[in-house]
Amino acid sequence: MTTTKKAEEPAAKTIAAKLAEVMSLLDKPIAKKGKNEAQHYSFVNESDVSAAIRPLLAERLIWLHSTELESDMSPLFQTSSGTQMWLTRVKIGFQFIDGESGERTEVQVYSGYGADMGDKSMPKAQSMALKYFLLKSFMLSTGKDDAESDASVDKAAAGAAAAAGSRIKGGKAQAGTQKGGKTEAPSDAQKAEIKRLIKDKKMTPVTLLIAVSEALDTPLSPGAEPKDVLAALSAEEMGRVIAYVAESVTIVDEGVEELSELDHDADADSEQESLDIV
Repeated sequence: MTTTKKAEEPAAKTIAAKLAEVMSLLDKPIAKKGKNEAQHYSFVNESDVSAAIRPLLAERLIWLHSTELESDMSPLFQTSSGTQMWLTRVKIGFQFIDGESGERTEVQVYSGYGADMGDKSMPKAQSMALKYFLLKSFMLSTGKDDAESDASVDKAAAGAAAAAGSRIKGGKAQAGTQKGGKTEAPSDAQKAEIKRLIKDKKMTPVTLLIAVSEALDTPLSPGAEPKDVLAALSAEEMGRVIAYVAESVTIVDEGVEELSELDHDADADSEQESLDIV
């Protein structure tokens, strides 16, 4: 009598192994198909990120569960026509669940911000949180950085003075310059323009951070230091922030401490000191 040995079944993959497998298949950058016409830059759509990842998760029977943990909505500014812009902040907890084994990852909390003059600030905030959770979880690239701003973009963003910038003279490169003749750091004219806008619009630290986050399509912590955030911007990024801030007319976030209170000094000149770009 002969007996046959039953072949051993392969061990089931852990959820970590499945997620690593998904990461290995996402070997191309997510294209920046979104276009901000006002500030002249491209960005990655949440729908494109989700479309790239969703079928890979579904094939491995992995479900992404999300739970809204916190949310609030507040007035941001009014346009010249009197239309109210609203800002929504959300905190969402994300968790991968294996449909085969029931194994779960730890909950990861991501924040999202969305501004809209209608009823879309909440879905915008939710989309931002989801997009950055997926990008960071799978270490996804979005390709090269946006191209350096040129004179026309700077001019549209900050006016003729802020558009000047430093340039390479006589065909000789100076310290701090890069290809194309524009400096990487914001120009003195750009620094002066953003300080003027902050003072003119009576911006608070929170509204300034929100403006930077919206202009650059990147999340920022409400507790971040405005001085440090502005100091880290490139000339191209500063141009986009200036253009975004210039579009707002009346900041109405009166419930947050004023910029002058950062240094506990009521002097008109020193109240902007904390936002100097070094």
